[in-house]
Amino acid sequence: MSDDTETGTPGSGRPRIGGLSAYTQEVPYQREQVPALSERLEEDNRHPVMIFGSSKSGKSTMIMSFINALEKSGRDGSVGVSATFGRSFYAKRDERTETLMKAASNFFDTAAHNFILGRQALIATQDLPYFIPIDLKIKGSESDAVKIALLDSKGELYEPNNPTNVSAGAPLYREFSNDLIEIMRNYSRGISLICLAPYSLGEADLHDTANSDAGLFAALTRYAEARPEQNRYDDSLLFLLGKWDQAANPMRDDRFNRVDGQSIVNILADRYSRSWDNFRTLPIGANDWPRRCFMQYSSCSFVDGKPRIPDHLVDAYLRYPRTVLNWIYGNARRFELKEGDRTDHAQLVLFPDVVPRDVRMETVSEWILRAIVRK
Repeated sequence: MSDDTETGTPGSGRPRIGGLSAYTQEVPYQREQVPALSERLEEDNRHPVMIFGSSKSGKSTMIMSFINALEKSGRDGSVGVSATFGRSFYAKRDERTETLMKAASNFFDTAAHNFILGRQALIATQDLPYFIPIDLKIKGSESDAVKIALLDSKGELYEPNNPTNVSAGAPLYREFSNDLIEIMRNYSRGISLICLAPYSLGEADLHDTANSDAGLFAALTRYAEARPEQNRYDDSLLFLLGKWDQAANPMRDDRFNRVDGQSIVNILADRYSRSWDNFRTLPIGANDWPRRCFMQYSSCSFVDGKPRIPDHLVDAYLRYPRTVLNWIYGNARRFELKEGDRTDHAQLVLFPDVVPRDVRMETVSEWILRAIVRK
């Protein structure tokens, strides 16, 4: 992956041996030289993707499904995409940043690898939010790599506090970390924001989404408060109804592959009434239709806590991460193009096979949103 340095323990000088991220040379920490996250993102020309969702919503699983879709690209005749760990994002690091880089690298190399092979249950996300930087390049293309950074964070950030703690004086909703607030306030380009709203939190339809709904409502409110209005007008928002296979069994329900947008709206209005209303009415500027989308999503099925996708359902499952990756890639491409470049003819998708035919570069959900937002 890289010949950069990683140590077994911060400052120990002992290189980590084995795996895809082994290093051979010590680089001293330079705490005073590590800029704020917004600066690092802009200096690295990297597009941030902020993912909100409660515990058990499937944030980490969704990211792994992205990596799985990228790893399998080209095998079925689709466009081949090279996806590598974006180590340039962690070029400047102190002890704290080193810890975050290790978590991100381990996620990309080890956790995602095991997910792809279905070898073990998923690991819990560590306490500190961190970005998993990925460099995307269409194989055979002369274009430079498009750089993105996917946020992974503990779901407790997006849930109400324990009622006992609230009674003792704790705030109802947890505060965002200073890092996330700093990005929202200071990152000057457009960001992608995904609200992951699971159909239910367990393995069955338990209609247990009240806390998830409240947490997403609060997260969107904090985003609107922290993000300057002029910057918000460049952002793109996506509301995902996750764990769709709980509502539509992929083995016997045609809705897993095709469902009308109004049906998704009805479910969101029922199970996520507060956060859905916040999402569809949140001011993000004029011409917001291409920048405010929704859809259903399913990462995979699980057997005994391990990811499993039957061979005959691989294409059906891969359509979901491929579609969202198109959305992320297009958002990143629009802002990495040089001023004056035309974006209407630029390649804004990774996977043309999942783009609806005979429509311009917007999803059907955007057409529906024209009729339902701000009613």
